[in-house]
Amino acid sequence: MTPRAATTEGVAPTPEVESQPAPERRVARPAPAVPAARNPASPVAPAPARARALPASDRAPAQAVAPIPALPTAQPAPPPAVATAPLAPAPVQPFPPPIRVMFVEGKIDLSAGEEARIRAMARAIPAATASSVNVIAYAAGKADDPSSARRLSLSRGLAVRTVLLDCGIQSSQIYVRAMGSKTESGPPNRVELTVARPGEVTR
Repeated sequence: MTPRAATTEGVAPTPEVESQPAPERRVARPAPAVPAARNPASPVAPAPARARALPASDRAPAQAVAPIPALPTAQPAPPPAVATAPLAPAPVQPFPPPIRVMFVEGKIDLSAGEEARIRAMARAIPAATASSVNVIAYAAGKADDPSSARRLSLSRGLAVRTVLLDCGIQSSQIYVRAMGSKTESGPPNRVELTVARPGEVTR
């Protein structure tokens, strides 16, 4: 193409532009947002952590709640009463009867028969109830010498005590009294044996 001639003098001629198609319009798309750089000086709240779902195999099994039993409305019947017979008291063994042991005038030795009677009495004493044996000894003597009769009666009482000890009677259960010639009735040369209750002294 040749430029057109200028009509006005001194003005440069305007070149004639060939007509071209209009350029295609492009729509500007917004740029993606760029996260701002974190400043180490400024605290930034951390993002909440997402709960991680456990697999079914790692989950704790649900505990089964046992049903609460209903309370009983009726009271249970009391157990039948058992009739108990009262205990019968143990029979009390009676004391053996008193015995009289005879001595020879002026002697302190026991005869075989008299010693056997003392042993039989000792075996008949109930150990659970009787705890004393009274030995009361007498001896004949002169009125002007009462001490001799007393010493003789004491020796007779000790002879009987020796037999009782040999039969198992405790010494604390034997009470010996020497009466000498002080006798109201009965032969003077004798020893009276009486079983009594604990601590009971007979005359």
